[in-house]
This record gives sequence, C-alpha cells and structure tokens, in this order.
Amino acid sequence: MLQRITAYLLIFSLITVNFSRFFIFAGFELNRNYIATKLCENRNRPWLHCDGKCYFAKKIKQAEDKQASDRKAVAKEPLSGGLCHQFN
Repeated sequence: MLQRITAYLLIFSLITVNFSRFFIFAGFELNRNYIATKLCENRNRPWLHCDGKCYFAKKIKQAEDKQASDRKAVAKEPLSGGLCHQFN
C-alpha cells in the first residue's frame, strides 16, 4: 500500500514538473480578465493592448528560472550513500 502511494506521488510530481507551463497558461486563461484589470503592468496604458500578457510572460520566465535553478541544485548535489554502498 505504501509503495502504491509513493508511486502515485512520484508520477504526480513528474507530471506537474513537465506540465508547469501548461498550468501557468491555463491559470492565465482562466483569470485573464482579473489579470488584465488588476495585475497587468500596462493596465493604465490600454493603447498597448497588453491584456495581461506582460504578467503571463513574467510568470513563464519565473518558472523557467526555477527549473534552471532546480537543475543546477540537483547537479551539484552529491549522490546519497544509501544506494551506492549497497552495490560496492
């Protein structure tokens, strides 16, 4: 039972990492009116027709930066001794 729960959690975490851009896009589309009227940097300049795209671009950039920093952290992390010592 514990193995099954662990497997589901791992699958869920892999899916969310791979589809993070999709989730950001879906959240943007669902909240587009709110973002355009409250969070958009260009809401006081309607002639730019930004409609919240600046906010969307900023969130995508944050997600990419977070993924890059996570990759660097994993690359710098030494292998844990638990599995390596079993094979030696």
